[in-house]
Amino acid sequence: MSSAVAATRAVTLAGIQAPIKARLDRVVPELQKIVAHELPSIQQVAHHLLQAKGKLFRPTLTLLASDVEERGAEKAVTLSAAIELMHLATLVHDDSVDHSVKRRGMPTLNKVFSHEVAVIMGDYLYARALGALVRLENLTVVRIMTDVTAELAIGEIKDHPLRAQRR
Repeated sequence: MSSAVAATRAVTLAGIQAPIKARLDRVVPELQKIVAHELPSIQQVAHHLLQAKGKLFRPTLTLLASDVEERGAEKAVTLSAAIELMHLATLVHDDSVDHSVKRRGMPTLNKVFSHEVAVIMGDYLYARALGALVRLENLTVVRIMTDVTAELAIGEIKDHPLRAQRR
């Protein structure tokens, strides 16, 4: 086996995340701060949703990329959290559309609460993520993320053709 192949096999996500670990550790608290609200039902649903932390792959890529341009490195934690929230919103909506009962080993929002709550919470996550992006005062980022969100919705519509409901 060549040394290049052996080195490739030794790469782990933790190894990739090591140079940005301090900032990556700030992403989940930033997520919690962005979705925080005094309404108890939002607190309850957000708590359930955020207790199953994923691999934080998107924040990892964002933080690694931010190291290339130092002037944006501090805002990168908020950007990472917003991107992760938007991803989480897509998962919440997908789980509701697909009637999934588990995600990351935990019951989905639609299973624990209802499909209506899941859709509303997914919308809330999108709105809070976009609000966080606006506060970064970078319209290019806001435009890109809103375009991506629209494309995601278009993709879902293509996957679920419209059918007239008869009542």
